[in-house]
Amino acid sequence: MVRFIKKVFIGAIIPVVLLLVLNYLYINSAYYSNFNGVYKFNHIPYNIQIANFGNSHSLDGFDWSVCPDIRAANLAMGAQTLVFDNAIFTNYYDKFKEGSTIIIEISYSTLYIAEPSIAEGGSQITRYYQFLDSHNIPNYSFITALKYRYFPILTIRFNQVDDIFTYNPNSKPLIKKASDENVDILTNEGKARAQKFIKSIGSQELGIQYEALLKIIDKCKAKNMNIVLITMPTLECFYSEFSDSFYSRFYQDIDNIRTLYDKIYYIDYTGDTRFNALDLYANTDHLNADGALIFTRAFMQDISKMGITIG
Repeated sequence: MVRFIKKVFIGAIIPVVLLLVLNYLYINSAYYSNFNGVYKFNHIPYNIQIANFGNSHSLDGFDWSVCPDIRAANLAMGAQTLVFDNAIFTNYYDKFKEGSTIIIEISYSTLYIAEPSIAEGGSQITRYYQFLDSHNIPNYSFITALKYRYFPILTIRFNQVDDIFTYNPNSKPLIKKASDENVDILTNEGKARAQKFIKSIGSQELGIQYEALLKIIDKCKAKNMNIVLITMPTLECFYSEFSDSFYSRFYQDIDNIRTLYDKIYYIDYTGDTRFNALDLYANTDHLNADGALIFTRAFMQDISKMGITIG
């Protein structure tokens, strides 16, 4: 009987130990550290002087390497909403310097989209469990945390296994460039991408995203931070798809926000001729690496002309 109990115990403990070891190795792998683009959030410096939030337009549009003398952070992520802009800002709030500058991207969908749950298809929410404190994750779920924070080994798909072993964190992706040769394809792509935005926007009702923006602004005001709202540059085949009535409501909502608070700046790069060249874009509404360098330099010049000093 004793021998049988030992066998059962050993048979049960070995898989558990194996799971813990594999989970430890996975969490400490270069692949997992960079998975979902969250690596940067584990290395946020103190005394940040300027930072950009927002979705992939902002993520791809800023390259702070052009400003080596300032403490800057790109805190945007693909498909990131204002709700999670606020969550990230709150999580790292003590790392921001008094009087720093906060850049909040206001894309065409930013103010109006709903905040989906994981069950509703908001699978990108799980990435925040990798680096945010639990009290800063909206609708925090311990079950989700078990899977995506504490035991992410359980979420690995079969087709990921090779990637884990072959991942090279030092490899640089090729710079994608839109081209005149593909202008017809690009035009159709711009229309299609714009229509996806328009569908997600719906009736342009202000709700949870707008409330999150006000919370960010309130936190900025408490530290005397400069607040710059920004709409990133896109190609005409994208922004021309939006109606006059949409733009009328969009700009009115931004004006109303600026009316609520003193000293909120807004820069609209829609149609800015400095960023018309196709080779600055990876697709119809995202700058590529070359475009990000040019845009970031231009942005810094623009805020300097507005009287905003960094440092």
